[in-house]
Amino acid sequence: IIKPNNNTISAITALPSGCSSAPGLPSGGLVHLQTTNLSSDTAQIDFSNVFSATYKSYLFVFNQLKSKGTSDYFISRFFSDTGTTVYSSSNYELVGGWANANSSSNSDGSDRAWGLGYFRFGSGNVFHQNTPGSGHLYVHNPYDSGNRATVEGHIGTHDGTYHTTNHQWGMITTGARMYGMRFLTTSTDLGDGTSISLYGLANS
Repeated sequence: IIKPNNNTISAITALPSGCSSAPGLPSGGLVHLQTTNLSSDTAQIDFSNVFSATYKSYLFVFNQLKSKGTSDYFISRFFSDTGTTVYSSSNYELVGGWANANSSSNSDGSDRAWGLGYFRFGSGNVFHQNTPGSGHLYVHNPYDSGNRATVEGHIGTHDGTYHTTNHQWGMITTGARMYGMRFLTTSTDLGDGTSISLYGLANS
């Protein structure tokens, strides 16, 4: 057993001078929990039974986000148990602002996605075939049934004509414990190469 300064690994609270990190030791308040990398086209990516009392807030990071369709939206649903029972109530509410641009024009505006049975990201902008997008989503209080679960984040995609940038904030309009999350499109598969990572944010 390595015992720097006569301490076991579990007792170390600070690294020696000149060291910025050490394998196996926590390096801050952001803790990697899970990553899914698609090696083939897949209907959805599930993060089941990942929310707990350990963290109040979580961060999903989207990388090389791809759709196999030309007119789909990127969406997500919560899981209402430790398995994959989808929470499909109409209690999902999301509001967002967007901007679109290509080499000759640009526009901006706002959008809402109310009572659809899922969070629809992209502020009304579709998610074009095989053109990679990226972004992130914070999820707050999913495991606390005494408070509403809220989400907020940003996603950039291409809709076939424009680059699109979208910010959104939303909630489940009732207190309910959620255990995980599913990501998918409104009809077609997520494409090969799509990667989604989940991190927990330390409570203190």
